[in-house]
Amino acid sequence: MPWAQSNSSGVPYPQALLCVLLIGSGLVFALRGPVRAIRDTSINDLVSPYAQAVAWVHGVDPYSADSLLTFWPKQGISYHPDPHQIKDRSLLLKHGIPRAYPLTCFVILAPFTALSWPLFKSLSVLLTVIFFMAAVRCLISITRSRMKAGLALTISALLLAPFQTGIATCNLTIIAVELAIIAIWADLAKKQFVAGILIALCIALKPQIGAGLFIYYLVRRNWRTSGTALVATILIACLGVVRLNQAHTEWIANYVTDNRALVSTGVLGDFTDKNPTRFGLVNLQVAVFPVFRNREETNISVLALCSILVAAWFFLMRKPSGSSNSLLPVSVISVLSLIPIYHRFYDAALLIIPISYLLNNLNKKSDKPTLIALASSAFFIVPGGSLLYVLRDRGVIPIRLTVQGWWNSLVMAHAAWCLFFLAGTLLYLMAMDISRRPMDVVPNSH
Repeated sequence: MPWAQSNSSGVPYPQALLCVLLIGSGLVFALRGPVRAIRDTSINDLVSPYAQAVAWVHGVDPYSADSLLTFWPKQGISYHPDPHQIKDRSLLLKHGIPRAYPLTCFVILAPFTALSWPLFKSLSVLLTVIFFMAAVRCLISITRSRMKAGLALTISALLLAPFQTGIATCNLTIIAVELAIIAIWADLAKKQFVAGILIALCIALKPQIGAGLFIYYLVRRNWRTSGTALVATILIACLGVVRLNQAHTEWIANYVTDNRALVSTGVLGDFTDKNPTRFGLVNLQVAVFPVFRNREETNISVLALCSILVAAWFFLMRKPSGSSNSLLPVSVISVLSLIPIYHRFYDAALLIIPISYLLNNLNKKSDKPTLIALASSAFFIVPGGSLLYVLRDRGVIPIRLTVQGWWNSLVMAHAAWCLFFLAGTLLYLMAMDISRRPMDVVPNSH
């Protein structure tokens, strides 16, 4: 249907349709995100860092299971750790608690630990939703989207399942992603100091989310933004270490143990068969492991594949772009940062960055690769891995199929392959953007 075609009221059909979709997607977002978060009184992804931040404030080892038991919230939560789970380490091995968040995360959360757990949780959900709206508004501003494109971008953000899942579980990843997006806008608005501080906060909360953005500004030689981010991150880290040193608290050994439990003992980040929820991961190892059935060979293969993509990105970054839009190279590094290291499904909320670029690029000459990239992103509208788990448990998917290597690699781990192909397609678009550069274009620099 042509965009110019109107109904009897004079409103273009697509615009009216987008308005209806906006209302519907807003309801879906609210019900699957913040409403679930507020109603759920069981264990979530925020309670552990909250208790660990309280422990840090008291100068106690935040990575000790005993400390976690001591500072666990007494009200507003239905789950309370059993002391026996602390002694036999089953709480760590089965649930990954205490979490291996960096000390910088506890420094950021520390001022809010004066609040009770129910208030802290409610405030975190409220801030996440506010930052979400601010991040979407920033992306609309960055892409200079008109009304229809802005509506399409807003709908895409609302429907993106990683946002819904992350907010529902109160995961700090979502706030980190939102801060990263606002930082991109701040830098383009010539507010480099603000951008640097926001990137530092992002790195402090979730290093694997903020690192890609920091690398981008470093490669671009944007010294004000990258320098501010580096100095602020170091200061936050020093504060985290100094507090525990003042209390003469040993914490490194438990931190190493928690990290080892995260990635190699069948909990959360382990991509092997030891982890029954491994298909909730989006890093490429979970898709490659069924092929090799060997942890070391899997890591080497993923490292080789990612090295090629990263090398291509660095090479293209040295070339002057054919446009002034910096969102494309940021989109590439955002996707690349999800592929080689531990990332769960909600970390893919970063995809809203390339989606915003792709939606704005639809009317350009490179429609076919843009549509391919959008199709890869569309798989994240639903939590595919969780849906497949449910279908398997209900007997819809035969058990004999779920033990096949090709099924686990291509179907169960489809999200990881989608990210890999999305990164390749974005690199192609980046190369095409460079090839369209007029001969007299002077490279942008800050």
